[in-house]
Amino acid sequence: MIISEALKNLVKKPFTIDYPKGRAKKMPELFRGKHVFHRDKCIGCGLCEKNCPSECIKVRKEEKRITIRLDTCIFCGLCRDVCPVDAIEFSDKFELSTKDKEELFVD
Repeated sequence: MIISEALKNLVKKPFTIDYPKGRAKKMPELFRGKHVFHRDKCIGCGLCEKNCPSECIKVRKEEKRITIRLDTCIFCGLCRDVCPVDAIEFSDKFELSTKDKEELFVD
Protein backbone atom coordinates (compact mmCIF):
# COMPACT_ATOMS: atom_id res chain seq x y z
CA MET A 1 0.00 0.00 0.00
CA ILE A 2 2.76 2.46 0.87
CA ILE A 3 4.78 1.49 -2.19
CA SER A 4 1.82 1.97 -4.53
CA GLU A 5 1.17 5.45 -3.05
CA ALA A 6 4.84 6.38 -3.48
CA LEU A 7 4.79 5.24 -7.11
CA LYS A 8 1.67 7.33 -7.81
CA ASN A 9 3.38 10.42 -6.39
CA LEU A 10 6.44 9.90 -8.56
CA VAL A 11 4.47 10.55 -11.75
CA LYS A 12 2.29 13.42 -10.49
CA LYS A 13 3.09 17.03 -11.34
CA PRO A 14 4.41 19.16 -8.45
CA PHE A 15 1.75 20.77 -6.29
CA THR A 16 3.80 23.89 -5.61
CA ILE A 17 4.58 26.65 -8.07
CA ASP A 18 8.03 27.86 -9.10
CA TYR A 19 8.07 31.13 -7.17
CA PRO A 20 8.63 33.94 -8.14
CA LYS A 21 8.30 32.95 -11.82
CA GLY A 22 5.01 31.12 -11.39
CA ARG A 23 3.12 33.53 -9.16
CA ALA A 24 -0.46 32.87 -8.16
CA LYS A 25 -2.88 34.37 -10.68
CA LYS A 26 -5.37 35.69 -8.15
CA MET A 27 -5.36 35.92 -4.38
CA PRO A 28 -8.30 34.51 -2.38
CA GLU A 29 -11.20 36.91 -1.83
CA LEU A 30 -10.57 37.44 1.90
CA PHE A 31 -6.77 37.67 1.60
CA ARG A 32 -5.23 40.28 3.91
CA GLY A 33 -2.26 41.90 2.20
CA LYS A 34 -0.88 45.42 2.52
CA HIS A 35 -3.32 47.96 3.96
CA VAL A 36 -4.96 50.63 1.84
CA PHE A 37 -6.01 53.75 3.79
CA HIS A 38 -8.69 56.02 2.32
CA ARG A 39 -7.97 59.36 3.95
CA ASP A 40 -11.05 61.01 2.44
CA LYS A 41 -13.32 58.53 4.27
CA CYS A 42 -11.59 58.69 7.69
CA ILE A 43 -13.48 60.50 10.47
CA GLY A 44 -10.67 60.22 13.03
CA CYS A 45 -12.66 58.15 15.54
CA GLY A 46 -9.63 56.09 16.62
CA LEU A 47 -11.43 52.73 16.76
CA CYS A 48 -8.77 51.13 14.59
CA GLU A 49 -6.04 52.20 17.02
CA LYS A 50 -7.99 51.09 20.12
CA ASN A 51 -8.74 47.63 18.72
CA CYS A 52 -5.32 46.83 17.24
CA PRO A 53 -3.80 43.94 19.25
CA SER A 54 -0.26 44.67 18.04
CA GLU A 55 -0.55 48.44 18.63
CA CYS A 56 0.80 49.20 15.18
CA ILE A 57 -1.73 51.96 14.38
CA LYS A 58 -1.38 55.58 15.47
CA VAL A 59 -4.22 58.00 14.78
CA ARG A 60 -3.72 61.75 14.35
CA LYS A 61 -7.32 62.83 14.96
CA GLU A 62 -6.94 66.50 14.08
CA GLU A 63 -5.54 65.58 10.65
CA LYS A 64 -7.81 62.53 10.21
CA ARG A 65 -4.72 60.48 9.35
CA ILE A 66 -3.35 57.21 10.56
CA THR A 67 0.01 55.52 10.39
CA ILE A 68 0.16 51.73 10.19
CA ARG A 69 3.47 50.02 10.93
CA LEU A 70 3.60 46.97 8.70
CA ASP A 71 6.69 45.66 10.50
CA THR A 72 4.65 45.03 13.66
CA CYS A 73 1.21 44.37 12.14
CA ILE A 74 -0.14 40.83 12.42
CA PHE A 75 -2.67 41.38 9.58
CA CYS A 76 -5.60 40.25 11.73
CA GLY A 77 -8.10 42.59 10.06
CA LEU A 78 -9.61 44.07 13.23
CA CYS A 79 -8.82 47.61 12.07
CA ARG A 80 -10.86 47.08 8.92
CA ASP A 81 -13.68 45.33 10.77
CA VAL A 82 -14.22 48.09 13.36
CA CYS A 83 -13.93 51.06 11.00
CA PRO A 84 -17.45 52.54 10.71
CA VAL A 85 -16.71 54.23 7.36
CA ASP A 86 -14.59 51.52 5.67
CA ALA A 87 -11.50 53.76 5.49
CA ILE A 88 -9.17 50.75 5.78
CA GLU A 89 -9.08 47.82 3.42
CA PHE A 90 -6.53 45.21 2.39
CA SER A 91 -4.88 44.82 -0.98
CA ASP A 92 -3.55 41.61 -2.47
CA LYS A 93 0.06 42.86 -2.18
CA PHE A 94 2.00 40.52 0.08
CA GLU A 95 5.61 40.99 -0.97
CA LEU A 96 6.57 43.55 1.66
CA SER A 97 10.31 42.96 2.09
CA THR A 98 12.38 46.08 1.70
CA LYS A 99 15.71 47.59 2.64
CA ASP A 100 14.06 50.94 3.43
CA LYS A 101 12.10 50.86 6.68
CA GLU A 102 10.03 53.87 5.59
CA GLU A 103 8.31 51.65 3.02
CA LEU A 104 6.84 49.64 5.92
CA PHE A 105 4.57 52.51 6.96
CA VAL A 106 1.11 53.15 5.52
CA ASP A 107 -0.07 56.78 5.86
